Order: sequence, then structure tokens, then C-alpha cells
Amino acid sequence: MKITLPGIIHIMLSLLLIFYAYINRDPMVFAISLSFVLIIYYEYTSFTEAVKAIDKVCIKRELEKKVSNELEEVVMKIIIENGSDITFPRVILKDIIPQLVSSDPAKPVFSIVIPSKSSLAIEYKVKPLVPGVHDFQVFDVIISDVLGYFYENVSIESRDSLVVLPLYSSTSIDVKSLQRMMGIALKGKAIGGAFELANIRDYVVGDDTRKILWKIYAKTGKLMVREDFGETRAKVLVLIDMKKNLWSIGEPPNTLAQIQLRYARSLIDYLVRNRCTVDVALCSGLVPKVARNFEEKTIESLYNIMSVLPVGGGCESPLSVFIDSVYHLGRVPEFYDIVILVTNPLSLVTESIDSLNSLMETFPGKLVVTIPRYRYDEIVEEELLKNFLKSIATIIERGGIGLVISEEEMSVTHRG
Repeated sequence: MKITLPGIIHIMLSLLLIFYAYINRDPMVFAISLSFVLIIYYEYTSFTEAVKAIDKVCIKRELEKKVSNELEEVVMKIIIENGSDITFPRVILKDIIPQLVSSDPAKPVFSIVIPSKSSLAIEYKVKPLVPGVHDFQVFDVIISDVLGYFYENVSIESRDSLVVLPLYSSTSIDVKSLQRMMGIALKGKAIGGAFELANIRDYVVGDDTRKILWKIYAKTGKLMVREDFGETRAKVLVLIDMKKNLWSIGEPPNTLAQIQLRYARSLIDYLVRNRCTVDVALCSGLVPKVARNFEEKTIESLYNIMSVLPVGGGCESPLSVFIDSVYHLGRVPEFYDIVILVTNPLSLVTESIDSLNSLMETFPGKLVVTIPRYRYDEIVEEELLKNFLKSIATIIERGGIGLVISEEEMSVTHRG
């Protein structure tokens, strides 16, 4: 229990009045001083009863939804249930929100009265500024008497989490160079219809006779049919390399971590829309989180991936950790037609060549390294950056497919 300055002034004034009444033998002043004492006594007793009854007050939170996009407003509902017979005449409730979440009002602080045996609700809006898992954990509650003479500060836990997905570009992402590389690598299974013919196989009963290759039949006597694009899906594995330090490069909502996650989501969306079979591995902590067949339940799969990435978190292992993710997916390296590593120059420079080589050895001739567009020249000298990227491209082309630098702008403008 703590006493406020008005409470101290009230007590001091009461003592002075008592002293004055005693010295001057003034019954009127004595009566006034006694009333002052009774007021402070009543405030004290009612306050102590409220403090004892706080355990019977339940405060919980309910988010409008458990998953949202970054910079999307979500309604937060605070439910207060008082199971005691005590009325709390003056309560200040403060919700302690995560650092990278804004709110409307800017400070979620509410002054309320909690009647006995009652339930009430407060609503306000939160807006996550970055993707990942945002944990809401505790309320600060200040209990006071009617006149505000005494107060007690207590913390009440109420946990809930909001999984925030990165923004993405659904139509404009420039993947022409990636498409060209994939078209070569997939031998007819190129995305976006780059090749009409996907495969040739033996005829079986029920096949469309219009797809029989009669010229081959005339030469070999064997009935063969063609499979066009759409009947054969490219099998793609997307590896998202997220390092912790990416969150501190740039300012929200355009940190390098956010740019890379937006690019990864845009790339996955592009592959799904073009009927690829897509598996994804996102490294967070020591091991990657994996999601199989992203194209079947895209949002659910994205939620599962992002639910293990705390804001500010990231991978603590080298790139070679992604090799085991293939087996966690229940696949083998030979299953995939192409493997796309989403990373950036600042992460690559910290990796050993052996780690990158191990990926290329696991997926020989299938690895594409993609880098999102960013203001790298503000962090690294431009000439050094160019030379480093040339070196990386040379290494990748020896054992993989190549290096792709995105031309798509993933930055966003945010106000408020």
C-alpha cells in the first residue's frame, strides 16, 4: 500500500486541526478535525478491503483474430469480471503491449469503476508493425480509493499471442530471370507455361487419343503420349534463411528482416499460383520449421511457419542445417526439381563456403540463391558488395543454377 500526496496533505491537515482545537479549546474545529479523521479512516478501510478482494477479479484478453498481416489493425477486447461483493471505485488499467505493436489509443490506459458482482468489457485496436509472433502477457492495475489517497499497483497475467504474416505482392513480383533458370532446370516443368511439353510416357487405357505421338508410333511401333504443362507440377523447396541481426538493420516497417520475409512470401505465392508443389523450411532458433505441400493450405501453412518465429528471433545455425529439413518433410533430395534459398548478402558473408557447398552437394544442379532488393549500399561499400555478389554467383553456378537479385520493391510507407 502506498499513500499519495493528497492523502499526506489530508492527514497533516487533520493533525493540525486537532492540535489547534486542543490548544484553543474550540469544539467546532475539533468536530471538523474529527470528520477529517473519519474520512481518511473510511478511505483506508474501503481501500484495504478492495486490495484483499483483488484476487477475485479476473482480467483476460481476447484478440479479434489469432493471425493477421503486418500493419493490419486488430481489435483487442479486455474482459473484467468481479466475483467479489466489493466495488472498486477507482481503477487504472494499463495493457502492456509488445514493443513493435502500436495501438489506438496510443497508450492503452483506462480509468474504470468495477462494480461488485459485475462484468465489463473494453475494446481498443492494436497494429503489429512487424511479422512474427507478438506475445501479450500482462496488465498493470492500479487500485485506489474514491478520493485517491491510497493506491496499490498489481500485475495481472493474461497471455495471448498474435501471429503476424508478412505482406506480399500478389501480382507484380519480377521473377523473369528466376523463371528462365527454372525453365532450364525443370526440363519441361517450367512454371508459367514456359514450355508446352512437360513429359512423354507410355500410353495407358483412358488417355486422350489426341495426345498420342503418332510419329513416334510410326517409327517404333510404341504408343506414346505427351503430358502438357498442367499435368506435371514442378516440385520446389523454398529455404528461408532468417538471421537475428536482420531485425536491427533498417527501421520498422522496412527492416531487412521484413523485406526478406515479404519477398519470401511473394515468391511462395507466385509458385503456388503457378501450380507448383511447394515445400517450405524457415530456420528459427537451431532447427528449421517445415511445411509440406504449401499449395494445399497456403495460409494455414504460412501460419504454422510464422508461429515459431518470435519478433527479433532467427536462425542460429549455418545453412547446412536445411539439409535435414528435407527428411523432416518426409522427402528425399531427389524429389525436388529446384531448391530456392532466400537470403541476403549480409547473411551470406557470415556463412562458410563449406556450408553453401554442402547445400549444392545435397541438391546438385538445383540450387538457386535469391536476394531481395534492399539498400545494401547504405550498409556496405558498393564496390565491395558487387565483388562479393560476383564471387557468390561464380560459386553457385559451379554446383547450382545461379544467383537472382530481385528487382521488386518490397518497402512500404506507414503512417501512424
